[in-house]
Amino acid sequence: MKDFPSIKTKFPLTILEIGYFKVYSYFRIGSGFVLQNIAKKLGEQDTLYFGIDLNPTALRHVSLNNENFHLILGSFESFCRTEPLFDFIFCNPPYVPSEPLNILKADGISNIDLALLGGLNGREVIDKIIVLSKVSCILST
Repeated sequence: MKDFPSIKTKFPLTILEIGYFKVYSYFRIGSGFVLQNIAKKLGEQDTLYFGIDLNPTALRHVSLNNENFHLILGSFESFCRTEPLFDFIFCNPPYVPSEPLNILKADGISNIDLALLGGLNGREVIDKIIVLSKVSCILST
C-alpha cells in the first residue's frame, strides 16, 4: 500500500472494504484482512470501518477478530444513497484477463484462480466497482 501515507493525511471518517465473489457474482468483505490492516495502520483516528456481505457466517467470522467494525448483511449493489457515505472503498479485485465473467464457469477452476480472473482485459470487476460507486453516490470524493 504505497499510497497509504497520502490516505492517512486525509483523515478518513468512513472506510468500506469489499471483495468480489465470482461464484455467486456479488461483492463481499471476505475475511476482513484488508480492513483490519488499514485500521491497524491508521491507529487511533476517529475512523469508522465497514464491511458488507450477503453471508452471515462470513460476517460472524470477521466480527470475531474485529469487534469495532460495522458489518452489514446485504449487498454492495443494493446501496443507494443521496448523500455520500464512504471516504474510501478498498478492495483487492481480480485483474487477470480471462473469459468474460458472465460465461466463466467455476467447475474445475481452483479458488485461487477464481480469485484472480478479472474477465475481458482483467477489468470487469474493477469497472463494475467504479460504476456502482458513482451511480449509487456512496463515495464522498
